[in-house]
Amino acid sequence: MRKLSFTLIELIMVLSILAILFAISIWAIKPLEFFRKTRDTKRIGDLENLKKALELIIAENKGILTLTTSTNNIIFLSLKDNSPTCSTYINSGLLSPPPSGYEYRCSNDPEDIINGWLPVDLINSTLVNLTKLLVDPQNSPPYFYSFITDGTNFEFTAYLESETNKGPNSISSNDKGKSDYVYETGNSNISPISFLNSRSGIITPSCFAKTFGTVDKQQAMHVIKDSNNNYVVAGYGRYSSGSDFDFWVLKLDNQGYIIAQNNFGGDNHDYFYNIIQTSDGGYLLMGWSKSYSGTNDAVAAKLSSSLNLNWLKFYGTSTTDYFRTAVEVDDGYILGGYISEIGKAYIVKVNKNTGEPLWQKLYGTSTGPLEIYEMKLLPDGNIAIVGVYNNSMIWFSKINKNGEVLLSKYYSSNGNNIGVTLDIDGSNFIIGARTTGVNGTQDILLLKIDNQGNIISNKVLSASATEDIRKILNIDDGYLIVGHTNSSPALSHDYLLTKVAKNFDNFSIIFQKIYGGSGADYARGAIIGSDGGILLSGYTASIGAGSDDIWLVKTNSSGNINFNTTSVIMNNINLTISYLGVFLSTDLPLTVEDVSSLYFAISLASIHTNRISYAEFSQSNSCE
Repeated sequence: MRKLSFTLIELIMVLSILAILFAISIWAIKPLEFFRKTRDTKRIGDLENLKKALELIIAENKGILTLTTSTNNIIFLSLKDNSPTCSTYINSGLLSPPPSGYEYRCSNDPEDIINGWLPVDLINSTLVNLTKLLVDPQNSPPYFYSFITDGTNFEFTAYLESETNKGPNSISSNDKGKSDYVYETGNSNISPISFLNSRSGIITPSCFAKTFGTVDKQQAMHVIKDSNNNYVVAGYGRYSSGSDFDFWVLKLDNQGYIIAQNNFGGDNHDYFYNIIQTSDGGYLLMGWSKSYSGTNDAVAAKLSSSLNLNWLKFYGTSTTDYFRTAVEVDDGYILGGYISEIGKAYIVKVNKNTGEPLWQKLYGTSTGPLEIYEMKLLPDGNIAIVGVYNNSMIWFSKINKNGEVLLSKYYSSNGNNIGVTLDIDGSNFIIGARTTGVNGTQDILLLKIDNQGNIISNKVLSASATEDIRKILNIDDGYLIVGHTNSSPALSHDYLLTKVAKNFDNFSIIFQKIYGGSGADYARGAIIGSDGGILLSGYTASIGAGSDDIWLVKTNSSGNINFNTTSVIMNNINLTISYLGVFLSTDLPLTVEDVSSLYFAISLASIHTNRISYAEFSQSNSCE
């Protein structure tokens, strides 16, 4: 039998064939990645060639870059657009708006050597021979070239396609630029970091602290983020010392700059307590007012997206009534509040276009008053409610959009427990409440319940003195607790912001911060910004124009902010964590009474507008 064997040449040939087949198989498996890397190679080569061309022009002109147009605060893009400011891409959402203080420039023929996207005199150079300008191989967002210059310094950027070419320890991170995700080259790193981050989908956190007020009192009670990522603040203010309070609503962009504001009211005190955005892009605000009957009446106002008043209605009785919360359902708005004289929860469903009641109902018990603090619309169309029963116990309920009770429970322990805020966590609920601590002071209680109101767990947060909760927010990796404290090291009452882990069996505080000065500072609302930061709203007596000013504090996602004044500071606080102990859950039967024919809903004959002339002061514009 002949023995099988390979000669050296045959072995080399076999190995070569296998290598070729392997390379072909790799290319066949990842052809898109092959083309991405090929385009990235061209991008890097293009920008380096453009850099060399500009360096030659600067050398020819003794340190000056000859330009064909003014370039102050302009970012030039290789994109083709009939709009010179690239508005087609911006309006379509394909291109993020330019950074504050900058403009974009596009060209309708970006490869034109004279009128293309690069505003540099390439024609008169004896050293540069370009017949057309270089543009990105795809030249469609996010893949395009950018150029920025101050006349001497310049920088080019490109966003690379291959995942291996961006991020830490990649070509993009080793180019000595600002961003690990954008390729940068030039003689200086002068591109705004917010522009570089927007190219790579990274949102730059923005932090700010601002007061808005007059010589007297102004207070923010709630804040939301609307569908355009603007912040809308609901509250009230006085237009002069000792005057009546007027309703006040402010809209700010995500950098804290005023877009619109409106303040209005009747001939007595008017207060907004809460706000929601409506499906038509406008806003529904609720609270109470003395302008109709002289006592507090529940009030609701519908505003347009530009904060113009659509309608304003007063509801209730001749005694003290108010709204604290609302939700929108498909066929109306449902508002929740309280009738103090009879101690019953008050819920009204109104027409979206007019504010006229569709029904008005009272909810009560035979054993104590019942008060609503917050409502949440559930995915199934029902409504969850949190409040207080008998002035000392947490009340949780569910109703449908017709006001029919589906569930009602109260939760009790030693001491007083008042449920003030609620958020949804999957099929569970997290309730934030005030409770009497072991040392007799007010502490913060967190109560987690399931979809049927059964207790999962509870925790108490406490320090040396008083802690108050006004808002709880469920976020991806924890719960945010917002309120105020006068526990050390607070100088007086300070804003309190705490983040806790969701796992109650292994409970931990992720961070705990206070913000304030020598005066009393009270946080009343909070929302998560589009950048993951946290906006706190409330009022301060530590800084500003008057005895109380609206104070907005926007931190990063870790609660950090750098104040540019010593009048207010950020500090850490030492909260302790404990179980409250035995906590009982008990069904609470409710009586429901339709009072649509008994309670009024009326408009004012005349309304005063824009009586508040406010001053604005900034205390921060940076996070660290």
